[in-house]
Amino acid sequence: MREFLKLFCVKIRISSMNINKILFGVIGILMVAIVGMGIFAFQNNSTNTPSPQVSNSAPPEVTGVLPTTPSKNAGEYTMKEIAMHNSLKSCYTAVNGSVYDLTEFIDQHPGGIQAIESLCGIDGTAGFQAQHEGQRRSENELASVKIGILIK
Repeated sequence: MREFLKLFCVKIRISSMNINKILFGVIGILMVAIVGMGIFAFQNNSTNTPSPQVSNSAPPEVTGVLPTTPSKNAGEYTMKEIAMHNSLKSCYTAVNGSVYDLTEFIDQHPGGIQAIESLCGIDGTAGFQAQHEGQRRSENELASVKIGILIK
């Protein structure tokens, strides 16, 4: 590369001292680009949010910090575990056999906080389907907060 630069620079009348500056500049730019691409690739792995609705039964109220306690295998939850997340501070629901953490979505739901709060800690399949069945956007938003599957 250095020889190429010398030949090129002779033709356009750049001194050998400037060749070193150009070479280091090109190497510096390449290093910054490589590091930048690595950071971008690292940050580009993220997820977004969902939307559900209504239910019939009210779960028992639980207070304090609720741990995320998956069953034997990560991502598997029982209804007992889901029932522990029955508040606006920690809101899990099951819909069609999958488990979703709605906590971060509560304030964003277009139907209001109450619509999501009614699903916290229960199987919200009936409520979600009654409000959103067949609505692609709502189903995609719900899928974005999936944390696991429901086991018996």
